[in-house]
Formats: sequence, structure tokens, C-alpha cells
Amino acid sequence: MAASVSAQQPPAASAATPAIIDFAHCFKPEWPQLVGDVEMQTAATLAYQVGVDGKLLAARLLQSSGSTAFDQAALAAGRACRFQPAAVDGKPVAAWLQFRYVHTPTDLVSDPSLVREYLQARAAAEKGGAAEQLLLARLLEQGRGVAPNPDDALRWYRQAAQSGSAEAQLWLGNCYFNGVLLPKDKVEALRWYQAAADDGNAQAQNALGLMYQRGDGVPKDFDEAARMYLLAALQGYDVAQNNLGYMYWRGQGLEQNPAVAVEWYRKAATQGNAWAQQNLSVAYERGLGVAADRKQARHWLERAAAQGFTRAQVRLGDMLMEYVQSEADRELAVYWYRRAAEQGDLAGQISLAYCYETGHGVTRDFAQAAAWYSRAVGQTSSLTRSAPRLPGEDGRGIAGGPVQAVKPHTPGGVLQNVDSLRMLALAQYTENRGEQDAIAALGDYSRLSEVGELPIVERHIRSYQLPEVPQPRPPQPEQRWLEQVPAVASGRYGACI
Repeated sequence: MAASVSAQQPPAASAATPAIIDFAHCFKPEWPQLVGDVEMQTAATLAYQVGVDGKLLAARLLQSSGSTAFDQAALAAGRACRFQPAAVDGKPVAAWLQFRYVHTPTDLVSDPSLVREYLQARAAAEKGGAAEQLLLARLLEQGRGVAPNPDDALRWYRQAAQSGSAEAQLWLGNCYFNGVLLPKDKVEALRWYQAAADDGNAQAQNALGLMYQRGDGVPKDFDEAARMYLLAALQGYDVAQNNLGYMYWRGQGLEQNPAVAVEWYRKAATQGNAWAQQNLSVAYERGLGVAADRKQARHWLERAAAQGFTRAQVRLGDMLMEYVQSEADRELAVYWYRRAAEQGDLAGQISLAYCYETGHGVTRDFAQAAAWYSRAVGQTSSLTRSAPRLPGEDGRGIAGGPVQAVKPHTPGGVLQNVDSLRMLALAQYTENRGEQDAIAALGDYSRLSEVGELPIVERHIRSYQLPEVPQPRPPQPEQRWLEQVPAVASGRYGACI
């Protein structure tokens, strides 16, 4: 068995030097037996926030492997790694680092049958043919029957793309769009996406839709975005179905029609799309496009939350707290807040802290409340670069001292600390919503539609809103692997998918 990880710094305009994993000092987990019994590769996409001192501030699961045990093992492994902080002009700054854990239950390089497959694929590819060239590129990238060779894989992917392979064209478009294996170039990304889309590739059509919807590399054009989403959605691509539903929900490029939006959300949700499941839940709770039905709203939210989707986990916790019928509901809400908080979700951390502060669903514990508020405060790079200052001991004015300087050894001190941390965390949550969007943008997540995400404590400040969000592009695998082998991709179609 082999466990691997690849790493990539998500785009960040402020970081001149990315955070780096010290690959020589990473924990290699013993994967759960249920994973070892699986014959195919298993992978999870993760993100970690590295502080100015190289310490880990937050961990987040971006894309589940489908196994909770594997996901937790991968998160634990990453937490045990050493990190070098990102830097701007030579000064350390906090930054997010994204990478992908891949578990391979067998030796794919030396397996005789795979070696034979590779040799046959190379012989066929050298004779020409887009399908044969694409197969060889995948084998070289994934290290199946041959040592991983990203440079050679790239050459064959390009050859396959030029020979007319839509999947290879999509792969090149993703590489150029994300700056993986190739320099980031939105013009080239657009060219290859368009070529693949013209050949009917649904993922490329969806990628073009996102570019036009966001105005990312092209002029913003909702009409063209909706057209591309429709082409992909009609092929059954769940991501595009959700995105098309969002366009109908918002009235972007199409006449606003919540009922039609709900139907597209449902198509994607029944395929297991967590974003669509959450959006369908929103529709049922609001009674927009469908009759209001709280049970259905909870049902779809539970399905999304069970997949590790932190937004849905926080939303489910909020729903349980808002419509509480018993103490068991509060305890279950705390469970979901904790699931989200442990993945680094800011709203989850604030909500969990508030539960500890008030004793809702959990034994009242000011120390735990302060700890979770502190983690929420540490989510933003502006706060990790310099320690925040808190209101004075009398609750008025500004006192000299960082968070850690607030004396916690007396009951009054603890309460004062919790109150100050809560105010600071909420202020950061409200004022830095743009940065929260950027965190959600890991793996090229869309930043178009943050309209809510308010934890329960913020209901005291403004009216509660529910989010409706477009589906992001699937998180992109990265370039380097934990085992210090050349850049190799995993997943159905490789590193740039």
C-alpha cells in the first residue's frame, strides 16, 4: 500500500511565496482496514491554514473520499506535518494550502498486468490516435505500470488534445486555468475549454459557464453562462444542473423562476450533489418554487451534511436550534456545529463557541467557548499577522494586550474573555465576509453568492438569511505528493481534472 499527497497553494493575490509542506516530516497514517479492502485508489482533497509561525490554524475537508474513516485519517496526517509559512516581501503571512491525499492499495508501478498495459498503450499511442494517446497520458500521470512522469504525461495529453480528444482538451484547460503543471493562462484555458465544449464535453461546458458567470478571464455574460450550463445539464452533469438551477433562482441570464430552479436542483440532488441538496433544502424551507415543507428541508440538508459539506452542517445545526423540540435537538445541533468547526468552518466555530458559552446542547464551559472563539478569530490572515486587542477589563475602551493576555484565572476574567472574543469573532465574520468567500474558493470554489451563512449568535445582530449558492468547479488535485515522487495525478481523469 502507498499513501501519497500532492500540494498546491490556492491563488492568493497577497502571497508572493506560498506556504510549503515539509514532506520529510509528515505522518504516514495506517489507513483504516475498510480502505485497505478497496481495490481502487481512494482520495480526499484537504486544505490547511498555516500561520505566520508555521503552525496549523485550521483544517478543512474540501472533497470527501467517500469514507469518513479515510477522511479523518487524512486530516490527522496533515495536522502532524510541519509547514513553512507563506511570505509577502519576505515577511511571513498566514495562508491556505490545499492538497490531496491518495491511497493506493497495491503497487501500481510494478504490477505485471499494469506494466503490460502500459507497454501496449505506449506502442498504440506512438502509432497515433487520440484515444490511445489519452490512455497513455493517464497511465504516465497516475503511475500505472510505469514510474509517474508528469512531463511525459503532459506531452501526451497535449498530443491527444491536438488529435481531437475532448477529455484531453478539458485536462489542458484545467491545467491552464489553475496553473497546475502549466503557467496560469486564462486565454489558453478558454481556448481548450471551448474546444472540448464544442465537442460536447459537459465538464468543459460547465467550466465555460463559470468563467462567463464570474467574468473570470472573459467579459461577464450571464446569457452565455446559462447557455453553457444548459448544454451540460441536458447531458445529466449534476454540477451544471445545480448551476443552471441557480441561474433560474437568481434570474441571471434567464427569467427568474424558482419552480424551474427547484426541478434542476432536484435532478442534481438525487445524483448526490451536496450543493444541490442544500439549495433544495433552502427552497423547501422558504417555500419558494415548491410548497414549504420543513421535513423535506431537513431531509435534504441532512443528506448534504452527511457528505461532509460544512455549509450544510452549520445550516442543519441552525435549523435544529431554531425549531428545537427537545434537548436532543440541541445536542444534535452541537454535533453538527462541531463537525463543521473541526474542518475549519468559521461559522461552525462561532456557533459551537456560542453553545459552550450559553450551555445550549452542551455543558456550559467558558474555557471551551473561549478556545473556539479564538480559533475563529485566527481564521483571517489579518489577525494572524498581528495579535488582536480586546476591550478593556471594564468592557469599555481598548486595553493593551493580545487575546492571550486577557486573564482567565478568575470567573470574571473568563467571562470577560469569552465576551470579548465573541465580539471580535463576529466583527471579523461580518467585516471579512470577502475573505470567508476566498476561503470557500479553495479548489476554485465560486465566490458569487454569499448571501447568508450567519451563525446562531449573529441572529441577535441581523435577521437570519439562508444561502443559495452555485456549484463550484470540483476541487483540483495538485502537483506534489507526500512520498516525494514526481507530480502525478489521481482521480478519474488526472491532475488537472
